[in-house]
Amino acid sequence: IELTHFLKNQATLHNLTLYFFHEASDLFDESLNRVNFKLSTLKLKFFDNYTSNEFKDFLINFKDSLKYLTIDKCHHDILNLFVDFKNLKDLHVYHICSHFEPLLSVENLTVACIDGAFSEKFPATKNLTIFYYAEDLQQIKNLKKLEKLTFIDYKIPELKIPKTVRKLTLHRVTLLEPRAFNYVDIAIEELEIVKCKDCDWLMDFLTIQDLKIQKLRIVMSILSEECKQVIIEASKRIKSVELINCEEIKEE
Repeated sequence: IELTHFLKNQATLHNLTLYFFHEASDLFDESLNRVNFKLSTLKLKFFDNYTSNEFKDFLINFKDSLKYLTIDKCHHDILNLFVDFKNLKDLHVYHICSHFEPLLSVENLTVACIDGAFSEKFPATKNLTIFYYAEDLQQIKNLKKLEKLTFIDYKIPELKIPKTVRKLTLHRVTLLEPRAFNYVDIAIEELEIVKCKDCDWLMDFLTIQDLKIQKLRIVMSILSEECKQVIIEASKRIKSVELINCEEIKEE
């Protein structure tokens, strides 16, 4: 009751986070539904009682204002509540299966530990970030509008980059093979490498004759002396090269 009273008096509330909330009906009563918060950001984690009519009535007030949504360890059906939210552009989905209706408005997508073909659920994705694990990396090529692709904390045997991708970021990523990229039709213009321990695959990658990279940025990563020399040579073809706090692999 005290929380409901507090929320009713937040006329300018834009961000709402609900963790481990089991009794939605105790919070979302009719009086709360009449408050126009202009809510733009909503984060739900371990949120069980999403099917309550009180929560649905509360949520519909933000059909036009909600732009940022985070769903973590919730039932997959909860995403069906947002199918008609046309201004929902940013979605972060963690620990969930892909048994829900497509969300056609989402352009900036972050996924982690999602089970199933997530790409068919978000066909309008332009900016994709993948944490830890996704069921099938091959489905990335099904995202026809994808322009920016980021991997974080990942081990990748082979990376097939759609030719629509212009910026690729590898953050704490390990490429398991020296030639880990599928080089056919790669059109990357900007490559960013952050906190990667082994960058020797770059020596092969940077020798591609039709390389389209215009900007190379490497931050806090480990580079062998040989790899550095290849980067220096490649810088003659690349407009912008940045090496920031990069270590050198020293021989014993």
